[in-house]
Amino acid sequence: MSKRMQVVAAAVENPDGKLFVVRRCGKRDIGLWEFPAGKVDEGELPSAAVRREYREEAGLDVGFTARHQFHIEHIDDANPEMTIYYYAARKSTGWEVARHKERGNFDKSGWKTPDEIEQLDLTRGARNLLRRYKERFIPN
Repeated sequence: MSKRMQVVAAAVENPDGKLFVVRRCGKRDIGLWEFPAGKVDEGELPSAAVRREYREEAGLDVGFTARHQFHIEHIDDANPEMTIYYYAARKSTGWEVARHKERGNFDKSGWKTPDEIEQLDLTRGARNLLRRYKERFIPN
């Protein structure tokens, strides 16, 4: 029996309430925007994978505050062999956002409000995470 693949994605918020997003230019979902995400390594906690993925993909350090200490486990109906962990996190003290440079599979990135992100062409996963983020953190 094969092991279920685990994937993390996180909406990381800055003090202005903006979220960090990237636009893909790699092998899949070219031109679509998403939140940095990736596979959980063997023996790695999903929250540690969030920190690693943001560091590797965006050159940013991620921290979790009491407000953001939650995650949602989601079984992907399109791929039942995958578990997706959605997280919300806060930028860590001392982030040097101006030093961020586009890396690897991304050609653009930036901090945007949830309303601005909603207007972008998003991956299905990014749309799901944004919806869950807004349900949890943005009052109606």
